[in-house]
Amino acid sequence: RARHQGDQLAPFVVGRSDARSSIIEPAMVGRTVELERLSDHLEQARRGASQVAGISCPSGVGKTRLVHELIQDATGKGFTLYRGVATNQAGQLPMSPWLEIIRQLALDLKSKPEERQRLQQELVDYREEISTILPEFAEQLGWKQDHLIGPDELGAQRVNQAVVKVLVQISSARSPAVIWIDDA
Repeated sequence: RARHQGDQLAPFVVGRSDARSSIIEPAMVGRTVELERLSDHLEQARRGASQVAGISCPSGVGKTRLVHELIQDATGKGFTLYRGVATNQAGQLPMSPWLEIIRQLALDLKSKPEERQRLQQELVDYREEISTILPEFAEQLGWKQDHLIGPDELGAQRVNQAVVKVLVQISSARSPAVIWIDDA
């Protein structure tokens, strides 16, 4: 019956699984074990321990939905989300998703002076490599390189180490982060 006719609506009880941030967001069903495992990873990461979780299953089974639940939980706990997208397109540059994440971090550093200072100290041994291959990021750290040399001159291994070092340093106990590589 229509409410505008003066009828009272029956009470509506919201269940635990129905606590949503928007009315169109469906409740997560049937992934309790997986969500608990991921929540454990978040708790360990919040304490400063690096964590890695892979979610792999056939298309349509709910990977993205599960990750959205994780992200909702993580951001509610103060984590920053960094997302890179990998494709199976031939034109995608090597390490493209990781470079996308580092660009997002560079933007975040504009408003996080303490984090910028921490990263300057942690990454100083890779200053030349970072300035060469990640100039936007280096600029946020206040590093300017007058004479840029090519990655070949730096050595591929050293360049890769610099990228890994940046990625490892993204998250800290003071500023926890979730890095999501999506296969969109």
